[in-house]
Amino acid sequence: MHSRAFLIAFALPYAAPALAQSVDVRGVDLPAELQEQLAAELPKDPAPETRFEARRQASRAAERLTGYLNSRGYFQAEVRAGVDAGPPPIPFVTVDPGGVFTLADVSIEDLDATLSPGQMAAARAAMDLALGEAITPRAVIDAEGRLVEALVKAGFAFARLEPRQVLGDRAAETVSITFRVRAGAPVILGEVRFDQGLRMRRRALEVLVPFEPGTPYSPELMDTFNSRLGATRLFSVFGARLEDMPAARAPGGATVHDVQVTLVERDRYTISAGASFASNEGVGTNAEWTRRNVTRRGDTLTVRATVAAQERSGEVTWSYPHAFGYGWDLGLTAGAGREETDAFDRENVSAAASFDIERTPRLGFTFAGANEFTRETDAVGERDLQIVSVSGAVRIDRTDVLLDPRRGWRADLRVEPGTLFGDDSANYVSTVGQASVYQPLAAEARLVAALRMRTGFVFGADQLELPTSRRFFAGGGGSARGYAFQAIGPEDETGQPLGGRGLTELSTELRWRRSNRLGFAAFLDGAAVTARDAPSLTDMRFGAGLGVRYYTAIGPLRLDLATPLDPRDGDDPVQVYISIGQAF
Repeated sequence: MHSRAFLIAFALPYAAPALAQSVDVRGVDLPAELQEQLAAELPKDPAPETRFEARRQASRAAERLTGYLNSRGYFQAEVRAGVDAGPPPIPFVTVDPGGVFTLADVSIEDLDATLSPGQMAAARAAMDLALGEAITPRAVIDAEGRLVEALVKAGFAFARLEPRQVLGDRAAETVSITFRVRAGAPVILGEVRFDQGLRMRRRALEVLVPFEPGTPYSPELMDTFNSRLGATRLFSVFGARLEDMPAARAPGGATVHDVQVTLVERDRYTISAGASFASNEGVGTNAEWTRRNVTRRGDTLTVRATVAAQERSGEVTWSYPHAFGYGWDLGLTAGAGREETDAFDRENVSAAASFDIERTPRLGFTFAGANEFTRETDAVGERDLQIVSVSGAVRIDRTDVLLDPRRGWRADLRVEPGTLFGDDSANYVSTVGQASVYQPLAAEARLVAALRMRTGFVFGADQLELPTSRRFFAGGGGSARGYAFQAIGPEDETGQPLGGRGLTELSTELRWRRSNRLGFAAFLDGAAVTARDAPSLTDMRFGAGLGVRYYTAIGPLRLDLATPLDPRDGDDPVQVYISIGQAF
């Protein structure tokens, strides 16, 4: 190393008090761009009235600029404070920045001698420091973070850094850095220890553990474990962490650390309520009562009730998560209700069982079977029917936020074969698919374009053989805004909706989030329902409108005003919709 080598202590710039803009920045051959940057570091302050005040401002400015230049890699910068006598006195700083230092060498000192050559090379690559490039304190500190992260990912859970050694060469304007690490021993995961006194059974907790004892430690496994604990929604406080002291030593020098889980169970009962409004459908209200951990297996009993102008219904659901292993959830549902719409009147009682399979947090499958008894009155007349069906569904979600996505996409597909008994008999197969795409158009996703397409068809049974619950209807807040509920599609001779066997829906929205609380949307919706067992684009009817979004902790509160672009006799010029969550 050059004889004029010296040690460098890296420090990031700090927030100093406001400095005088009137302080002159002077220097020999100071680049114009750098001089502008230095001047920008000096916020405005009243002009000094005395020589003492001017010298104080100049000294503060010199201190601030020295820190700024150091943070940019000018480690030999010379900044001197001075005052022109005046009057009035003028504070100034003279700057000789020198050159920007570059990185000459990087090495890692393994203080515990536990890293293999391959691990050392991987850690060096993770720091992402290129020789010959300009070096700054921020780059060094960020590299240290990446170094520790790489060691932890490699299984050294307690890796830490000792003070680094930085050696500079004044003449060459280079820096050599030695990062000194104490990686410790690689960690093996031991037993999982849960808090005592929990209501939930230990076997129901153990199914959440994503590893077996003896598995090498990784932060991803611990993150997964904590995510699973949170996803149960049974705990107000939850956390899994490694015990500090090893429980044993494994062959090869690794240490075994048990995992301590801290849990505080939530209240077992929850009551919630909601409401919606559409100008054509009226006001709707719903309430939900939930009891958690009924059998101490993490299960949930939920009772829901809905009262609206066109619907009154009740439903009881028992959910047993991870009944057959993690991600294999059992659900049992029984319900009854009455609907009175322009298209039909219907009373029904149903029971269903389902298996939800979560392959990953973004990929899931559902298999279900249902038995429904219904009495309905429509254009065909009054019928008593029994509907026995099975179904399979797949869903993929690649969005960033569930209730208010700003980027990504999601899709789902459901297929349901069924058989009718009673006053009519027939077999049918219903298929419904939907996809949505979200693309930010401005910084911080303040402006988002959203697109949705939904399509479906039913074959095997004629249009009017199908129960009303298995026909497609379109129009309304969840379909094509601007049109009344069920207003799009085939009608009988009196103008009442019949429903159909083919469905197509298209929606696009431009969403602008003006602030953290307030947003606006412009949208165009279209829908078509056909008597044929195929979707159609030729019969589309479109509506357009504007909306306001008020963002809350549980999602946006939505107000939409829409008008039909293809109105027919009887269509209102404006429809109003109020609900929670984005339209799609």
